[in-house]
Amino acid sequence: MNLTLTGGEPFLREDFFEIASFARDKGFSLNILSNNTLITEENIEKLKELNCELRITLYGLTAKAHDSITQTKGSFDKAIKGIKLLEKYRIPFSIAVVVMKQNFFEIERLQRDLKKKKWRFRNDFVLYPTSGGSPAPLEYRVSEKQLEEATKNRLLDNRDGLSRNVDKEMALSDIGRLTGYISSRGKVYPSLFLKIEVGDLRKGSFRDIWNYSSKLNWLRDLKLKDIPCFNCPYNQDCNRDLGLIRDENGNISVASEWCRVMEARKEVNK
Repeated sequence: MNLTLTGGEPFLREDFFEIASFARDKGFSLNILSNNTLITEENIEKLKELNCELRITLYGLTAKAHDSITQTKGSFDKAIKGIKLLEKYRIPFSIAVVVMKQNFFEIERLQRDLKKKKWRFRNDFVLYPTSGGSPAPLEYRVSEKQLEEATKNRLLDNRDGLSRNVDKEMALSDIGRLTGYISSRGKVYPSLFLKIEVGDLRKGSFRDIWNYSSKLNWLRDLKLKDIPCFNCPYNQDCNRDLGLIRDENGNISVASEWCRVMEARKEVNK
């Protein structure tokens, strides 16, 4: 079983290594999502002992581009310094490049640079509302013109978001079956983006929630015809789990941004 620790920034927690070590002792494979600014010579040995993998967010090829998005001066230099430590100590990592209208102009150069360094990476063009439901991040999504350019220049990962194993009848594929999400307050959800609370670890065990939650079983029984994806021409190729959200009316819906990017990915595959 794989456990992913994310935040905010996980390394801000003073008890991070206690939590991570506990997870490893329980037999979990461990991934950590981080901005990589807090990796130092002082904690790198502890990190190596965890035998884990990191996924690091980069927003640009330069400090100017990266720091303008993080709004933290020096964050780019700290992230790169941390990456060099990971390389030095041979700790596995990959780069997540979040593509926005502000940094789109250098994504192609960044991609070439990452390939040259032989760093594994993925361009992520999909922006979601915040965990609290605010649509504010959506104003930073790439324009139609930029998405067309990304398609033309094959900047989109033509595999990400596609699935050959999507059930032809069920609405959900993996979420609620193979994957789940636990918030910092112990709330259990089918996924990070499909915010339908199916249980609370302060009131019951994960085992009981996973096996007996009425909401979770209802989600597992949803058919494709019950969600907007039913009439989509890409519904048999798209990993729709990644795009499902709870809309403002409380219904299961799909993020329009996910559909927009998926259509572009299909064009790349033609």
